[in-house]
Amino acid sequence: MIPFLILFACVAATQGAGIVSKDLVGEWKGKARDGIEIRYTFKEDGKVIWQVEETGFRSMAPDGLEGVYVVEIGKPRWKLDISNFKHPAFSEFKFEGILQMFSKKRMKMDGRPSRAGERPKRFTKEAIVFQRVE
Repeated sequence: MIPFLILFACVAATQGAGIVSKDLVGEWKGKARDGIEIRYTFKEDGKVIWQVEETGFRSMAPDGLEGVYVVEIGKPRWKLDISNFKHPAFSEFKFEGILQMFSKKRMKMDGRPSRAGERPKRFTKEAIVFQRVE
């Protein structure tokens, strides 16, 4: 009976917890509506590098902005959280987004970093389609 309770407690503690998905691991690039290229490199260890090809962003974070990510896999959309940004200007921000995997090479993502935690409920016109970089 005790082993069952321990197993039950472990399962209950992990439900709803974010994970790292191998389907997401890798480098992804897409273009925002204004034509600015955005890249994410999701690593197996839960780290992510966010790069924006815009002069202000590049001068602030020339090698990209590093943070930690977790996903909650759902159908048809996943929840994506990026936080613990290493840059002091973003240390209080959290990116709460949604994404939909179309294939192992294509996905759609929407969300913005904020201090309030504002996950979109559905895709907006600001959503970006990303392609895996090979």
